[in-house]
Amino acid sequence: MRDKDAIENERKNLARTIEKQGKAVDRLTDVEKHYRNQMVSIRLSENALGQISSITSVCPREGECCLEEMCRCLKRESLSSRERKSRAVGAL
Repeated sequence: MRDKDAIENERKNLARTIEKQGKAVDRLTDVEKHYRNQMVSIRLSENALGQISSITSVCPREGECCLEEMCRCLKRESLSSRERKSRAVGAL
């Protein structure tokens, strides 16, 4: 009788352990997806900042013409970054 109880207890312990490990893997998968999305956002932000700095360094005049050009560039970058982000997220 003790052998049967010991086997049953060990089976239950193993089942609990497997369930806990499965939950841990699920949590780690979610964290990994979140970090990948953050990396995509950071890369897109770096690209946008690089374009802004290149516009400001190339522009011969300061003032409204540069601001208008930066706004146009940011709008273009925003539209293209949404497309790239949706592609990157879709690839995950």
